Amino acid sequence: AILRVRTGAGDASPPPQFIALRGEVQAPKVAPEFSMHRLAGTYYELALHDYTQFPTCPKPSCIRSVKRLVPGVVSPSGGAQIVDSFTLSCFGRPSRVQYFFNETAHPGALLGFVRDPPLWWKGLGFASVYNDTIVDFGPVHSATGQYEWVIEFQCRGKPGKGVTFTGINFYSRV
Repeated sequence: AILRVRTGAGDASPPPQFIALRGEVQAPKVAPEFSMHRLAGTYYELALHDYTQFPTCPKPSCIRSVKRLVPGVVSPSGGAQIVDSFTLSCFGRPSRVQYFFNETAHPGALLGFVRDPPLWWKGLGFASVYNDTIVDFGPVHSATGQYEWVIEFQCRGKPGKGVTFTGINFYSRV
């Protein structure tokens, strides 16, 4: 199988119903080397497979992700939290939403959520809580301390329906 899913029972954080098996999608270096502090920074999305973006917007452009650590906030697993101020232009109009990512007990496995999803998000039935797995990351930029690039994978499912959402996003610092 290219991708298998399992229920999240037994994880340290309360994940959505289905998650990708981290070992099957993460590069070997992610678990021992991933750092939420190095994930913080400004990224531009160069490639995606994510229906919250397309075909929801037929021609998304100017996709930017500004990830910053939330000071003083500790995730349920005792780790850090990142707020992602995400912007996507659709038909020339910028759409902004804030995503939050809690660090879990598993390096590179984040629990993503939206606090106040936009009306179109709710109307299309998108979940407000989902798993976000760091698949791989590039070297650390010497001046900024952030990763040069990051590949993320999101997965969500429902009992009896299997996988209902997958998202793959490739972000670059430049």
